[in-house]
Amino acid sequence: MNYTFGDYEQALLRSLAPMLAANGGVLQELAGYSGQFEEDEAFQFWLAQFPAAAVAITAAAYPEEGRTTQFWRQDITALIYLGANGWRDENGVYQLMDQARRLLLGKDAGLEIRPIDIVGEEIIYEEFEAVVAIQEYRLINDRISEVMA
Repeated sequence: MNYTFGDYEQALLRSLAPMLAANGGVLQELAGYSGQFEEDEAFQFWLAQFPAAAVAITAAAYPEEGRTTQFWRQDITALIYLGANGWRDENGVYQLMDQARRLLLGKDAGLEIRPIDIVGEEIIYEEFEAVVAIQEYRLINDRISEVMA
C-alpha cells in the first residue's frame, strides 16, 4: 500500500490521541511538527503549551533488502517530540515517553505496515522546568507498488 508522509503523520497523531487532555490524557497540544525548534518565538510558544507533543516524518529509505519485482520496501523515520514541565510527575516527560511508547510500539497505527519499532529515545532540551524528549520510530512498509526510479 502506498502512503504519503502526511498519511504516516496522521496515523501516528491518531494513535497518540488518547494522550490528549480532551481524551482523558495530559497533553494540551498534539500536532504535526511545524517548525517548533526553528525559531525562538515558535519554540517559546510551544513551551507555553506543555505538556505537548509533535510528530514529524523525517525520512524514507528504499533498501534493496525486501525488494521484489512487484513491491519495494519503504523504511520511514518518524520523530515524536514530547515536552513537559518536569521529569517525573504524572505530567512529566518520563511519563509522556512511556505513554507514547505503549501506544506505538508493536502497533500498526491503522496502516498496512509491519509493527512499529522504536529506534531510540533522548532528552534534547532541559532548562528550568521545561524538558523535551525525542523518540525515533521506524515504520516499515513492504508493499510499495509504484515504480521507484
